[in-house]
Amino acid sequence: MALEKLEHSISKPRVARLMKANGLFARRKRNFKIKTDSNHRCPVAPNILNQNFKVSRVNQV
Repeated sequence: MALEKLEHSISKPRVARLMKANGLFARRKRNFKIKTDSNHRCPVAPNILNQNFKVSRVNQV
């Protein structure tokens, strides 16, 4: 913190109390939201497997 660099000893509750008294508040970091774009122009690969993962030999699918 900036106060620690200036060698001032202060607790978090005191900082919170002073900020509240002055009408200040901490901005919280927002969570990352994935927004899928399903209306894109890129070609979509066909689903050849159709969730059928059983094979008779190795390297057949």
